[in-house]
Amino acid sequence: MTVRVLPTDDITLKITKTVDGKDVSNRSAFEYGTSLEICVEAPRILGASAAVLRIKSDDIGAERDIPLDFCDSNCGSDVYGTILDLAELCGNEKSGLFYYEFLFIRALFIDP
Repeated sequence: MTVRVLPTDDITLKITKTVDGKDVSNRSAFEYGTSLEICVEAPRILGASAAVLRIKSDDIGAERDIPLDFCDSNCGSDVYGTILDLAELCGNEKSGLFYYEFLFIRALFIDP
């Protein structure tokens, strides 16, 4: 899945989702108890020094920020990712609808 980043159309993100090593990027629903690996590849020109996955539950409206690990650099892009335990994410409900977005942290270094 490729997503355009605002405010410019020149920057795109590549989002991949895998379950048990299998690419499931085209899926949007997963079974309870699945471990879902989600990664985002962002061009280095974005200037990100860190990334966060923000997840919001449709049922209760709770928002959660999950820091992403830096995984790799690939042809001018940086890859960030995490593994989500969907049973833990859903809690006692055993199911749920979630919206997500990626936040990129841009560090500003000031020379004293």
